[in-house]
Amino acid sequence: ACQRLIWQLDETPTEALLSGLLVPADTAGCYRCERTLFWQLPQPWLGDSLTGCYPQQMVISGGKRHPRRPPKPSCEVYRRFDSRLGAWISLRTVDIDEDLVRFNRWQNSPRVASFWQEQGSLEEHREYLGKRQDDPHTLT
Repeated sequence: ACQRLIWQLDETPTEALLSGLLVPADTAGCYRCERTLFWQLPQPWLGDSLTGCYPQQMVISGGKRHPRRPPKPSCEVYRRFDSRLGAWISLRTVDIDEDLVRFNRWQNSPRVASFWQEQGSLEEHREYLGKRQDDPHTLT
């Protein structure tokens, strides 16, 4: 039920601030650890971040200058133990060959189809996932 912890520290926790684990509170020397932020972080669930120290390289595309995105991961990207469920929750990126049939079955289930509106054949879903995989703005 606890949504945040407040820490009063003598020294600035630079690494924790950079990772998003802590955010500055309104009072000097105080920092908040928000539950919603904490559960999004890869540590300690996956150890080192896969993209945390990707070097910045500026590129131009579409007439705009921007940093090059790090390579998309193709593995497990999140894991934690959920004590309410008594089970591990794990998220990984899609492997089209391995997951296509499962994705097709899921998208064609009436409950999911009514929300996502992406029902279709295996080939339509292969094309859909392929486009998402090629899009640098999405992580499948």
